[in-house]
Amino acid sequence: MNQRFDTQEKHFNQRFDDQEKYINQRFDAQDKHFNQRFDAVDQRLEVLENDVSELRKLSDRVSRNEGQIDAIKRQLQTADAP
Repeated sequence: MNQRFDTQEKHFNQRFDDQEKYINQRFDAQDKHFNQRFDAVDQRLEVLENDVSELRKLSDRVSRNEGQIDAIKRQLQTADAP
């Protein structure tokens, strides 16, 4: 009788082990998939950060140029004034 229970227990343990292995493989695959997606998002964010940095530099240059243009306009208006 004990041998029969031992055989059943061995069988159940094997089935549980197989299921656990299968579930772990699925979790690992999902984990890998999510990590790849997060890495892709991180890379995209880096590109966007660089783009924003470049836009800020351009914005600063435009602001300086506008300030210089305004100063030149004032000088011209003063020079043209009677």
